[in-house]
Amino acid sequence: MQWDEDKAVAAYKEFYEKHGITPSKVRNQYKNDKSSYPEDVGKLAINIDHAVLKYAGGVEAVRKRLGIELDRTRVWSKEHILSSYQQIIDEYGMTPNSLRQAITTKRVVVDEDTRKLVGRLIDATSRVVGE
Repeated sequence: MQWDEDKAVAAYKEFYEKHGITPSKVRNQYKNDKSSYPEDVGKLAINIDHAVLKYAGGVEAVRKRLGIELDRTRVWSKEHILSSYQQIIDEYGMTPNSLRQAITTKRVVVDEDTRKLVGRLIDATSRVVGE
C-alpha cells in the first residue's frame, strides 16, 4: 500500500474498530513477544503505526482527530481479570482469546461493547497476569 495521511488515519480507525484495541498497543505487545494476536495482525499494526507517525502527525494526533480516548484510569486487578474471564467462559463457552478468534472469523457475532471488552481484557491479562 502507498501511504498518505488519509490512508494512515483510515487504517488506524479501521484497525481500532475491528480489534477494539489501537495498533500502538498491539505493536507494543508484538514487539515485546506478549501479543496474543496473530503475526499478520501484529505486522499490520506496526505498519499502521509507522504510517501514522510519518504521514499523520503521530498517534496522539490521530487519536484526537478520530475522537479515540484511552481510559488510562481503569486499573485491572488480577481478581477482576479472572472474574471477567469466567463471565466470558460462562456466557460463550470459550476463553476470551478463543472468543476473539471466533469474532474475527465471524463464527460468533457479539455487540460492539463486548468485542471491545474482550480486546481490553486480553490486553490487561498480558500486562497484569503476565507480570
